[in-house]
Amino acid sequence: MDKVIMTFNLRYDNAADEINSWSNRIGKIVHILEQEQPAIIGTQELLPTMIRDLARRLPDYDWFGKPRRSNDEHTAIFFRKDMFRVINSGTFWLSKTPSIEGSSSWNSSLPRICTWGEFHCLDQPIRFRVFNTHLDHMSKEARLKGVRVIKQYMDTLNREEPLPSVLMGDFNAYPNSEEVRFWQDDNQFTSVFSTMNRDETLRKTFHDFEGECQGEPIDYIFVTKTIQIKSCSIIYTKVDNLYPSDHYPVSARINIPV
Repeated sequence: MDKVIMTFNLRYDNAADEINSWSNRIGKIVHILEQEQPAIIGTQELLPTMIRDLARRLPDYDWFGKPRRSNDEHTAIFFRKDMFRVINSGTFWLSKTPSIEGSSSWNSSLPRICTWGEFHCLDQPIRFRVFNTHLDHMSKEARLKGVRVIKQYMDTLNREEPLPSVLMGDFNAYPNSEEVRFWQDDNQFTSVFSTMNRDETLRKTFHDFEGECQGEPIDYIFVTKTIQIKSCSIIYTKVDNLYPSDHYPVSARINIPV
């Protein structure tokens, strides 16, 4: 089963962004998604009104996820309704108390969350899980302990039934950081960037609407070893001379074996 998956930090709706405000960008985001045709999209920073706007423009997709606190940002997962059925899903908090909504720990600047879903493919007898997160941008301790919370949650689900898994999101950390290396050092996950040459891998994914490429990524997709990575790209596309977000989306074509 070859499917395109994507992680995309869409930048919250901020009137101070002026020309780059949400109302000027949503059409450009939809253009990118229609061009790339991802089967599953892990989003970050979407507020409830943004989710409603995007859902109206993407009739082929459904979504799930909870806000990190009331009327706040989601790590919503969008998926193609004609490709998948969601068997189970949830959101947990990256804190000492993952089941308590709005909780935060370890000097995290904000409550941080991970949304997950178990998918069944409609055209093949395949099931897998997707986890989508947004780690803290200030506290390294919160990022390090946050990824451990995610792994513990994965392990709990896998004890009940092991399934191939995808982890994606904005890690707010560079490739050599402990919180990113954690997934590869664990020897269960592979970064989709492993299919790219070194120059591509070292390019930015956060560009602050400036469009620069030189630097290192902070947005990632990891897959368990049984999932084959066919290709990967950072999408630098401008639409009508504006960037759809302050992050470039990361896209990968993967194959999940039957």
